[in-house]
Amino acid sequence: MGFLIDTCIWIEPAGAIRASGRQPRHRIQDLWLASQAVQHGMRLLTRNHRDFDDIPGLDLAVIEISENA
Repeated sequence: MGFLIDTCIWIEPAGAIRASGRQPRHRIQDLWLASQAVQHGMRLLTRNHRDFDDIPGLDLAVIEISENA
């Protein structure tokens, strides 16, 4: 049952990305991480928001790291 829920939660963002004209295939790992965050109601931390901006329902937090750090 858990696998079915995980699969369905992953398919939704992949479908939304495909509908927007982008190809989800090369983003499988990003979609998997994002789907887990959405399913479990968690925030996803990233340095690259462009990989996740178009995923519906994702609570995204971008970490800014200065070049001097």
